[in-house]
Amino acid sequence: MKLCGESRPRSKARRRTTTQMELLYASSADPDAPPDDFSAPLLPVLESPSGVRSPTATERTSAAERSPLTRRRIQERSQTPIDKPTSPDSKGVINPVASSKGSRAPRLQCVYTAEGHTKALMCVDSTDDLLFTGSKDRTCKVWNLVTGQEIMSLGEHPSSVVSVKYCSSLVFTVSTSYIKVWDIRDSAKCIRTLSSGQVSQGDSCAAMGNRAVAIPPGENQINQIALN
Repeated sequence: MKLCGESRPRSKARRRTTTQMELLYASSADPDAPPDDFSAPLLPVLESPSGVRSPTATERTSAAERSPLTRRRIQERSQTPIDKPTSPDSKGVINPVASSKGSRAPRLQCVYTAEGHTKALMCVDSTDDLLFTGSKDRTCKVWNLVTGQEIMSLGEHPSSVVSVKYCSSLVFTVSTSYIKVWDIRDSAKCIRTLSSGQVSQGDSCAAMGNRAVAIPPGENQINQIALN
């Protein structure tokens, strides 16, 4: 017989919670036993003899899927660069430049490039068949515009060649306070050297060598010349 005021005693047993192992292996009959098979096979991790882990197939795939800029840099490094002439004996060449296709192409377009100097150009002069270029590498090169080849290199200047002029088989090159006169009919030969109103026979700058020469006291830097 139950009394109206009597309450049923509560069970002190704690409620059992679901463990992570049971959630992981919920499809298995035994929650503590791992399943017999996985849906996707695991890739083995290979160990090299030196102890360094080899990349898996997933890592190799992600390495191949690089950004376009990274792939372009890798391709440029893999290509063999074109060796530019650096020695004085090497000859330059005039190469054509691919023209840009399109209706909005610029009116002035580069069609050829002369490659042979090792430093920046300072001056140019030209005729219908010849091109003359002076550079910071202390040389003046003569080019044949018909064949696209370098004919000769006029060197032994005390500094950069800042101006070059051609007239009647004679080439005039300017470097610091010196003007050298070259006769290019037979070979690259300096026949005169002009400086401070004085005319020297031959190449008076040849004794200076490749060392930088300061402007002598009382003389001025020559930047440009004009011929009648």
